[in-house]
Amino acid sequence: MPSPWKIDITLLDLTGYSSNGAEVWLVDDRVVVRVSSEWESGLYDDYFVEDHRTTLLTSLDGGITWEDYDGPVPAPGAEAPDGSRVYIGNESLTGDALREHLEREDLAHLYKEAGRMAYRLYKADRRAELEEKGHQVNDAFEGIVAVYPPLVTCRSLDGGRTWAREPIHNTPRGEAPFGAHMVGFFGRTLSLDDGTMIGSLYGRLNRADNTTRVWVARSTDSGHSWDFIPVFSDPADKIGYNETHLLRLQSSRILAIARPLIPARHNMWQSVSDDDGLTWSEPREVPFWGYPGYPIQLTNGDILVTYAHRRHPVGVRACISHDDGNTWDIDNEKIIRDDSLPKGVGYPQSVELPDGNILTVYAMSKIDALKPEDEIGYGQKLVLHPWFHTVACASKYTPDFVRARGQSASPSEGIHPRRSGQGTDRITDSPQR
Repeated sequence: MPSPWKIDITLLDLTGYSSNGAEVWLVDDRVVVRVSSEWESGLYDDYFVEDHRTTLLTSLDGGITWEDYDGPVPAPGAEAPDGSRVYIGNESLTGDALREHLEREDLAHLYKEAGRMAYRLYKADRRAELEEKGHQVNDAFEGIVAVYPPLVTCRSLDGGRTWAREPIHNTPRGEAPFGAHMVGFFGRTLSLDDGTMIGSLYGRLNRADNTTRVWVARSTDSGHSWDFIPVFSDPADKIGYNETHLLRLQSSRILAIARPLIPARHNMWQSVSDDDGLTWSEPREVPFWGYPGYPIQLTNGDILVTYAHRRHPVGVRACISHDDGNTWDIDNEKIIRDDSLPKGVGYPQSVELPDGNILTVYAMSKIDALKPEDEIGYGQKLVLHPWFHTVACASKYTPDFVRARGQSASPSEGIHPRRSGQGTDRITDSPQR
């Protein structure tokens, strides 16, 4: 039997842009990847991206070589029994809608044709008014605050080319008429055999809450109405949960993997439903650290969860369950990458290829082209301007790959032979959207 192997590929290194995430699908006989990139010299954060670019790539040889792609990609959500395509989301603003909002709020100077706004930006002097209404108000940029828009049902009647948005009147809420900060479906939308549609959402009910929690939204009428079922929450308001991926297993069990709100204190969490999402098990902390977790089920029934490892050594890892998520093979945690600069490791996704191997796509940080003002030297502090540059990458590997030959699961804690005293290059948990 051939030895386990892994190949790393750079998919996109766009000068002047950070590529902070990638999505991957199998479309007919090809692999398709969509990369999102943001202009490093402009404003970019979860709240608002001044200049956003999308790049589509495809591979016809299982992820080894890549070329530009202009064909179809799967639309968001899932097909409903009535033939529409449906998911719960929050409306991002682009184009004319973005320009009109910015002009209305006296922020027209932020508008660029390629801009995208996930939140709603306002001048900071509106903070008290927004908080009085019940919104969670975030400091976005200097003199500017941001709030998240309400949840809506997004519906397409033409396969995802155009979308209509319908209000939802029974979303989870606290003391205000709406949740203080609610984020729509994260990851895949499930469509069960009987037509039931399920997706995960998370948020903060009240502005004063310390933590976020996770619900599953469940619809039996093609998304025209929804029931919201709590899955991850802490009545004591101490343990928070947010970005949660759902996976329907071959056994019909539904597995939920949730990102911890405070990863310095917790691993990810899991819950399962054996009755099509009506009830869920008590949250259980998984034995591997990283976030968020992207689960897939392999042909042999194993579950593979891929996740960013955002502490030293920074990179991408994966863990396998052989028994529908009851236990995890943490002793054979896969080290896919451990050579990224801190903070810029983004949202890995994986697919099982027709040849039986696995392809994982992700973003990671590297040193950009050096400039005269950069300070770089052996054994010295490294100072870069800007402080990180992220690129889109992929790794193809055999299912039995664990780590490179000779590589240990954890870095040595010893003293560097060329330094005196304990090493100072360890990186602690790095906040990353």
